[in-house]
Amino acid sequence: MKIFVALKNRIINRLWGGLTLSCIGAEIYSFAVVWIATDRFGSQSGYLVALQAAVILTATLTSGALTSGMTNMKMMLISDFIRFFATLLPFISWQLTHEVPTTLLILVIVIVSFLRPVFDPALQAILPEVSSDRQLLNAVNGLFDVVRRIARIAGPAIAALMFSVMPVYNFFAVNAFTYILSALFILSISRELRAIESSVSVMNDRSGFIQKNIDAIAGGFQALNKNFSLNFHLIAYAFCNGGWYVSLVLGLALKLHLSFPGKSQYFGYVLGIYGIFNVLSNLVFSEITVARPVLAMSVGRLLSGLALLCMAFSNSLPFIMLFAGIAAIGAPVTQIPLATLMQTQFAKEEVVKVFRCRMFYEWLLLLVCLIAAPKLIHLLGLNMVMMLSSLSYLVLGLTGFLITRDPGSEYIHEEQK
Repeated sequence: MKIFVALKNRIINRLWGGLTLSCIGAEIYSFAVVWIATDRFGSQSGYLVALQAAVILTATLTSGALTSGMTNMKMMLISDFIRFFATLLPFISWQLTHEVPTTLLILVIVIVSFLRPVFDPALQAILPEVSSDRQLLNAVNGLFDVVRRIARIAGPAIAALMFSVMPVYNFFAVNAFTYILSALFILSISRELRAIESSVSVMNDRSGFIQKNIDAIAGGFQALNKNFSLNFHLIAYAFCNGGWYVSLVLGLALKLHLSFPGKSQYFGYVLGIYGIFNVLSNLVFSEITVARPVLAMSVGRLLSGLALLCMAFSNSLPFIMLFAGIAAIGAPVTQIPLATLMQTQFAKEEVVKVFRCRMFYEWLLLLVCLIAAPKLIHLLGLNMVMMLSSLSYLVLGLTGFLITRDPGSEYIHEEQK
């Protein structure tokens, strides 16, 4: 399998190992934050989720200026070390005083959320440089993408087991430990990463913070504007990410609550099926050499949209589980080619900026959905909102099929440097 060939690369192996640990730790952290927030704020706890989205959105627009002149390795290390110290604070507070002030919890959420758009784009910019074979890049992206999908399954399961042996505030120490391990994995290959990044000129910009910020933000959007097809699919991905949240998370939870009162475990069953099919689809698709990645993104979007639409009209648990599994298959078909194109269609110094643009679109539209979904459900009804969310997949998938083309055609305007 190509993913095993990729793992033989020492740099990929270490980066993947560190990311796996930190992703599982991040899911445990999220579990703890949601649990504490629900206990303290009840129905108002959703505002903390909105806070995370708002901070990440802000970071996509400001972190570029703060990290100007840094190598990707340095950005990842700084992110890991700061998150290590930040997530250790609630644990220390609990051990010393047996309480964690809400202000401290919010501070930690802000710090951890802000650093995500620093670490993630830096990692994505490194991957095409460390992949020894360009044909393996699709498998490498699938390998790193599946980490987050596995973490979403393993993290909550591990957290549930941890509840029986430790207080929830100790979860922050576990998360901090995973961040320091991730940093150690990166340090173990620092010589190799420095050699790779020495070929990329890192400009020491002496302009002011505001000008740096403008340059960092504009650089990503300017690069994307050169590539119509990729820009379209990037924005479509962000729209569908919001639709996914409304359909499969919020909408499905409410639908099952109304259709099967007292059967809260059904929600876990459906998400479990989604997660399993998601991971399996990722592993299979990572082995395929995609000759037409832009077309694949449209096909994946159409597949997921059709499945989500069928799920919106279904009231049978087996069929809901079936359609959730089919919807999960389409996600890697869309997201892996998107990552590969973003890494290969731009100059090296543009890749980080482009990935920040992706996070900006993603979290902006997710924040809009977090705010708008409850009001829309109240006005239009749950089934109508779920149907409209799935139709956004179908409309964007069909539009992408009609107006976008793979690299090499007249629809894509590249300026490779």
